[in-house]
Amino acid sequence: MPLIVPSNIVGISGMLLPKLALIWSILLGRSTGGVIVFALAIFGIRTHHHGQAAALSGMAQSLGYLLAALGPAAIGAVHGSSNNGWTEPLILLLALQIVQFISSWNAARPRLLD
Repeated sequence: MPLIVPSNIVGISGMLLPKLALIWSILLGRSTGGVIVFALAIFGIRTHHHGQAAALSGMAQSLGYLLAALGPAAIGAVHGSSNNGWTEPLILLLALQIVQFISSWNAARPRLLD
């Protein structure tokens, strides 16, 4: 999973070059698909039994989808307040890749939750 983050970084950075937007969109689509597969698989991999996996999944997905729902509004607000079009929102997304890398690195460690 942590290897998906560099792909995201390249794709988001590439969006600053709109002439090649199709290439960057494909790259981001592939890496985003990898992120969701990893996130959903980790619930079963890191738990001892199905009840624990269900509890972890319910908690994580509730919080995750709440944050995901706020994302477009936040990016839209940054875009609306910027003078440079999409430059500032893309830089914000690049900064968020640090958070994604750290959290995915911790989630990918080989261990079971207690």
